[in-house]
Amino acid sequence: MTFKCWIVDDEKAAHKGLSLAIKPFKDFTISKNYYAIDQLPDEAPDDLDIVFLDIEMPRSDGFTLFERWQGRIPLIVFITAYSQHALRAFDNHAFDYLLKPIEMRRFNCLIERLRRRLKEQAFFDHKKDLDKLINELDSATLLLSIPTDEGLHQVSTDSIIYIQAVGDFVAVKTKDNELITRSTLKSFTLKLCKNSFVQIHRSFLVNTITIKHLVNTNFGDAKLYLKNGDKLKVSRRYKKELINVLKKN
Repeated sequence: MTFKCWIVDDEKAAHKGLSLAIKPFKDFTISKNYYAIDQLPDEAPDDLDIVFLDIEMPRSDGFTLFERWQGRIPLIVFITAYSQHALRAFDNHAFDYLLKPIEMRRFNCLIERLRRRLKEQAFFDHKKDLDKLINELDSATLLLSIPTDEGLHQVSTDSIIYIQAVGDFVAVKTKDNELITRSTLKSFTLKLCKNSFVQIHRSFLVNTITIKHLVNTNFGDAKLYLKNGDKLKVSRRYKKELINVLKKN
């Protein structure tokens, strides 16, 4: 993993000093050198990790960077000859504030902290992407193979309205027809309850995307109205879970 850095400073000597200081750290690289704020692009590139930033420069001081970049801002390390700006720097969420001339022990500690923060950030970004992918896979449309007396049917889960247990058989109600298969409701529940399906009764499993609204009835039961006009009974045992699922959706 290599961390990309920019230097923004009006003094050539500062660029040279920082480049020499960072040279021993092979996982850090200076990819751009700027000498004024108005030379910067209008937004930070996604692959930029760190900006080493001076404060007192011609035309615009270093703090104007926060006005220029309204989106994602990389880690900002102020490196300046003046100590009086430190409070304002940290008010702008600076990662660190170093005084010139740079003291190498202090700089080495800074590099170690930067490395740790960026690795943590990369880990959480990767975890966020992985969680998103898992959620997308969980909600992805599946194809079910449903055997009937007429043959094997491939049915997409988003075409199923509900599934009903009927004795030793299961009726799969789709947008186009109804398939009868020798199976159990439990087997369908295990396959589908992570894919927008919820059980509402010992005999019914419903695709939540087909639900229109829920109406309470007597004795804690309820009636479920579906978008195709069908009405299904919701038993007390499954009512709470159904409400929780509907709230999430």
